[in-house]
Amino acid sequence: MRSECFWITVCQLHWLFTVVKGIVIDQPIKIPSYGPCQLPSPNSDRPEQLKEYLEVCNVRSHLEFMCDLHHQLNQLSVYAIAKAVETHKSVLQTNGKHNLGILLVRQLAQPTMLDAVTEKSELFGCLFHTPCQPMTPELVHKFVSTSKTFTKIFTQALFTRWFPSPFCPQPKVLMVVVMDGIIGDPRKLTSVNVYTDDPRFNPYIVNIQLEAANSLLQGVPLVEALADTIDQIGLAFREYYTNQGEPRRHVIPMWAWELATISVILVVLALGIEWYIVRRKIASNRSSAGLKVDAVRSKTHLIF
Repeated sequence: MRSECFWITVCQLHWLFTVVKGIVIDQPIKIPSYGPCQLPSPNSDRPEQLKEYLEVCNVRSHLEFMCDLHHQLNQLSVYAIAKAVETHKSVLQTNGKHNLGILLVRQLAQPTMLDAVTEKSELFGCLFHTPCQPMTPELVHKFVSTSKTFTKIFTQALFTRWFPSPFCPQPKVLMVVVMDGIIGDPRKLTSVNVYTDDPRFNPYIVNIQLEAANSLLQGVPLVEALADTIDQIGLAFREYYTNQGEPRRHVIPMWAWELATISVILVVLALGIEWYIVRRKIASNRSSAGLKVDAVRSKTHLIF
């Protein structure tokens, strides 16, 4: 009887230690992790996958394009983000569908073995079905060994699944924000990847990725950094449409050339006028000196 009571007490204490986390035993919280081929898509034609996306991604009603996988925005006001989206709504949406997608995660799980990255893999099999980015053995090795290559390919693969209409003329953008780096990496490096499959639109957003990462690394609050990045992406869309997709040209504007030409003409004219006036004055002085010399000579001749 005593032995039975002892085991009941031990079990009860173990249950209490497990429930009251952070007081007696700080048990690690399991972070949900998805591969690029598993994460549900917001633009899927299957209703069950759309429902899964809304549940898994902790989506807010006015921010359907943002997947907050690890609930990092739960206790934060997202008014600044919603305001930035509303400001650029005309270019961030087409026919009610978003041209921008954001995945916000705490960490990503990078594979540690080459055998895990195969065409038959449930986690990474879709990487081998992208025609524009073939998974060569060298790329697979970098995918496993380099966190930068891993997050880049992860973003590209997720983009293909989230925006499955490659023939739509409007460019699309996917941003993946990893706050604490790769699982198992003690450095916990924050990274931001901004990707588009439109080569004409890429020059317009090439600097946004670096600016967003620097903002987070410098301690800018998450909501503020996301709102500022969305605002920059919206401005990039507007500039892209204003230029009709033409690449940016960093040239001197025509008005500057005209102003420089007028300035050069005025300088040359001023130099010419100055030269003419000075020359006339010198010539006048010389002629006056010549008259005085002649007068002196004539008087001398008269005396003698």
